[in-house]
Amino acid sequence: ECTNSGPHYPPLRVGIDAFVGFAPLYIARDQLGVNVDPQLIMDTVERNSAFATGRLDALCTTVDSLVLLAITSRVDLVIVAAVDESLGADGIVAKPDIKNITDLRNRTVAFQEGMPSHFFILWLLKKNGMNKNDILPINMKADDAAQAFVAGRVDAAVTWEPYLSPAAASRGHILPTTKDYPGLLVDAIAVRRDVFDRRRRDIIALYNGWMKAIDLHSQQPAATERLMSGKIRLSVEEFRQNLATLRLTDRTRNEQLFRQDAQSSIWSVVSQAIPIWQSAGVIDSKADQDPHKYLSDLVVLQNRSK
Repeated sequence: ECTNSGPHYPPLRVGIDAFVGFAPLYIARDQLGVNVDPQLIMDTVERNSAFATGRLDALCTTVDSLVLLAITSRVDLVIVAAVDESLGADGIVAKPDIKNITDLRNRTVAFQEGMPSHFFILWLLKKNGMNKNDILPINMKADDAAQAFVAGRVDAAVTWEPYLSPAAASRGHILPTTKDYPGLLVDAIAVRRDVFDRRRRDIIALYNGWMKAIDLHSQQPAATERLMSGKIRLSVEEFRQNLATLRLTDRTRNEQLFRQDAQSSIWSVVSQAIPIWQSAGVIDSKADQDPHKYLSDLVVLQNRSK
């Protein structure tokens, strides 16, 4: 059963943007009866602010972004479940003479600061023995970064679909994408800690409903994609194209991602994200680096049989 905390609680208000990975939330609400109110807020700053000030109970975005929000805005949040992971949706487009990450040294690279693109490039630089001072960063939104690359104004751009592939086709090629690094850019549900403490049963119901929605999509893709695409204002064709660059994280994948001892886990991402953001000067060097401050595996690992 999906709704189970009694009538005195209103629906959980979950902040999302018009992204295919978040669309199963509408199946959970409309077809499975989960007590949830999806709040479609396109502007990132506005969505984060609504969560920080308590106008939203939960927020869906990448794990690296949630950690950043928790520390920079002092939002006491708990990451409780994964909903999708990028598998090629995010990547770097570069001029033909840039063959690998180390070739980005002293080259102009466009990306949006404080966003998953920023985390992705910082992570790749660190992996290749480099840091933020080795490139010439230019702060731009994902679509503007791709346009700047196409216009020849920058040497490389960190962006995402639907901007990544056309930019590469126009005048360059794609360097690493998240397809090469599964489990790095993961979208998750975070809830405010006061909500986590007070509405545990509702959060479990939200998780179970979302997982059932993902299962329903795998069983009935055509019908569910019609519903989901309409809710986030995409054509069914666009929806399917975008869906092909990510993986909806079902119950089995959630269990893998929330194993604390697993190498490619959400715990590992949080453990890497904090020092990466610190080294880039984005968050304070004194920020708490303990993943337990930002994560709970209670919802995922205690509800295997639902």
